[in-house]
Amino acid sequence: MTDEKDLLYHYTDFGGFSGIVRSRTLWGTDIKYLNDAQELKYSARLMADVLHSLADEMPDPSEEEQKECGGFFTPEGPDHGDPSYLGPKKHALRAAAWSLAALEDESQPQMPHDWKWANGYVTCFTTERDSLGQWRGYAGGDGFAIGFDPAKLSGLTYQCWNYKAGDRIDPSGSGWVDAPIPAPRQISYGDEAQLENLNSVKTAFRAYLSDKPTVINYVSFTTDMFNAAARLCMTLKDGAFRDEKEWRLVAMFAEATPNLRFRKGSYGTGGVVPYIEIGFPREAIAKVVIGPGSAPDLRERAVQQILESNGYLLGEVELERSNVPFRG
Repeated sequence: MTDEKDLLYHYTDFGGFSGIVRSRTLWGTDIKYLNDAQELKYSARLMADVLHSLADEMPDPSEEEQKECGGFFTPEGPDHGDPSYLGPKKHALRAAAWSLAALEDESQPQMPHDWKWANGYVTCFTTERDSLGQWRGYAGGDGFAIGFDPAKLSGLTYQCWNYKAGDRIDPSGSGWVDAPIPAPRQISYGDEAQLENLNSVKTAFRAYLSDKPTVINYVSFTTDMFNAAARLCMTLKDGAFRDEKEWRLVAMFAEATPNLRFRKGSYGTGGVVPYIEIGFPREAIAKVVIGPGSAPDLRERAVQQILESNGYLLGEVELERSNVPFRG
């Protein structure tokens, strides 16, 4: 079994726990609907500044390279519907930076224009297995913390459809294809950690850009830079959330359409929350912590029966009761 200190815990109420075990899926919530949604706007602005700074370092294309770009410098500009369209690397970085800035201010220009709906969907975890704040905030006080083996959360996928390439269908003909999700990433908190993170990102991007020619596939390159930068934005948070010790799975969409679901939300979300479903292997669940509340022995018995009725052998998943003296 994975060392318990390495597990990532997802806090949820009974309905969430039962649904996760039964369906073996997690929900990735539209980041704009989270309780700390403003963090995306703040970090997107910082990351846009990084991309603009890198663009300043890039050389302008020579006359010969401008000719290679075809119609890029004409009044019509680039063909945003053609992923193979050639354009300058410098300008592609600017386009990705503008699109990031538009996550904060939708009046900002974007490339392509329909990126106003580009978004990320996140599933939140923590390394804290018995946290009073998270029992209260995410598990209704008496819910459950599901301990996941992070190694089993690598290589997950989500369903999407590239609406700009309508012939991309899976063998079943349903129209949906599986797209990969990067492994969970640790959140960086506070200005100092964020500055260090951004400097590391800038160094990594600079090395990546140094291997690319001045003229590149403009739309594809911009999409890749936007996706990479936006995904990193979702791992930067205000220091006020430091105690949560959060990790996140992040699915990022720019050109693809996610296979969305919708659930009832709070008043602050307008009453509805978009989300995606992310399947995981059964062996990803390594432990369940039973939250504070009455009749812990009966609740543990029920948890064991839920696990067994969904294919888990007795003792396959470790069970533990919370030590937090909270009774709601």
